[in-house]
Amino acid sequence: MSVGQSVHSRNAIGYLHLSVDERTPEVRNALVKALENENERRKQFHLSEAPYLYEGDDTSALELARQVTDLRDPATIPVLLPWLCCGWADDLIDLGRASFEPVLRFVEAGEPGTENALWGGLGALRMMVDHWGLDSFSGSERARMSKLVSRYLANEGVTESGDGWSELQMAIRLAASLQESALLQEAQRIVYDESELGKRGIMEPDLRQILQKTVAQALAGTLELRQYVPYEQRRLH
Repeated sequence: MSVGQSVHSRNAIGYLHLSVDERTPEVRNALVKALENENERRKQFHLSEAPYLYEGDDTSALELARQVTDLRDPATIPVLLPWLCCGWADDLIDLGRASFEPVLRFVEAGEPGTENALWGGLGALRMMVDHWGLDSFSGSERARMSKLVSRYLANEGVTESGDGWSELQMAIRLAASLQESALLQEAQRIVYDESELGKRGIMEPDLRQILQKTVAQALAGTLELRQYVPYEQRRLH
């Protein structure tokens, strides 16, 4: 079986179902390269605003990304970042503190074509703060995260192709984890300002109410956040 065939076969049955002998470096490398290529293709589609279609044979692009997470290899962090939209913060935390800086830089960069993953990056940073503890981050790391929150509250550098509601919601949650009361007070002003929400394309009353509830709970210290679930526990479900 060729490396390419191995990758397609692995996609169909799952990398973790391959025998130890089949989990060769060639198969692992080909899998990561396939996702790297797919990431670039997706990015170009988003930049061109053309309909995105996956060209894989046996699986979806999402499944391809899922199988890369099964490698549980810190070296794969860069190719997983564009999939932060899928709520895989737990998988990155599995890889340890080595995942923090790449996620932070990814959200800071906000490269065109990756906007749909940025809100997930904010959520991942929030979960990391909650899991590792605020005191485990340096002053400069905390300042950089706070600056990110300020940027999203100010709607700076947020493109029209982004998800304004999710980005604002996750920014508020990150501010809560960072214990940034001044930022939360600014968020409170924004979520009750129809003009400000309109700039972000947040028109639905239900979504506005959720934002208002999130800010109120954050200021009161009662905001419940989804906590990291260890890999072994997730595998049981």
